[in-house]
Amino acid sequence: MENRGPYQATAVLFLAFLFLPAFSAVAASPALPLPVPCNASAGSCYVPHIGEQWQWQLSCTPGLPSCTRIADRPAGIGFYDIDWEENRKATVARIHRNGSAAIAYISAGTWENWRGDRGSFPLPVIGNIYGEWPDERWLDVRRTDVLIPLMVRRMKIAKNKGFDGVQFDNLDGWQADTGFPLTAADYTYYAARLSNKAHKLGLSAAWENALEIRRPLLPYMDWFLMEDCHVYGECRAARAFTGSGKFVGGVEYTDETTGMGFCSFYDDWQISGLLKNRNLGAWRKSCPQPGTCPSCR
Repeated sequence: MENRGPYQATAVLFLAFLFLPAFSAVAASPALPLPVPCNASAGSCYVPHIGEQWQWQLSCTPGLPSCTRIADRPAGIGFYDIDWEENRKATVARIHRNGSAAIAYISAGTWENWRGDRGSFPLPVIGNIYGEWPDERWLDVRRTDVLIPLMVRRMKIAKNKGFDGVQFDNLDGWQADTGFPLTAADYTYYAARLSNKAHKLGLSAAWENALEIRRPLLPYMDWFLMEDCHVYGECRAARAFTGSGKFVGGVEYTDETTGMGFCSFYDDWQISGLLKNRNLGAWRKSCPQPGTCPSCR
């Protein structure tokens, strides 16, 4: 993700803590719901296949209102993973005309101060600043009664623009100082609910990182995205998905990786790999399709 413009909410957020005692009595996460198959009569339910080429772009040319250049890429890219709000319906249509699918990136675990719906989030569900991104704050994902309807509204906007699926981010807050006593089970339940809602709309569903909850989410999510798995020695975690015939996309970044040597590790685990700049702009270098790279061995 990239850093966005400021939104003056600090003073208001401070007042939220005055109301936390009355709002924060949240029950433990219930049992996981049954997985809901994707409704192909409601949407394309596009799911990438193992080895598919792809592009992930969340930042645009400076000054442009949306990523209008994202489709100006060579043929052969199976899908584009782009922002749900900052891209217009016409951009999604251009992607489709190029023969590719469009996946809507949604940060389901953080409040973002530049979003058009930022005022729809009750203050007590907004927690601490999200790491190095001061324009984002963690959400209390236990409050599914509040957050699920807001995320469904985003998914419906994406669907109306023609997106084929959704990719959820920031579902690993149990490892961070969120301001809430969140657990991996809380995120697993929230993510499972999100996936079921997406499938009912005819949208495929995926999520990013949070590899510790990959196994319970395997029946719900259609594919998986990993960042810096080579840097952190975590690429073997992809096997839970690729071993079940599901696509895994991997990204290494130029501030940590200087060449394409990681592709051999990606090939071992059937990960479709990209080298990207950290701002996730248009630039990309892709690994060869898994299983088709003799030089990677």
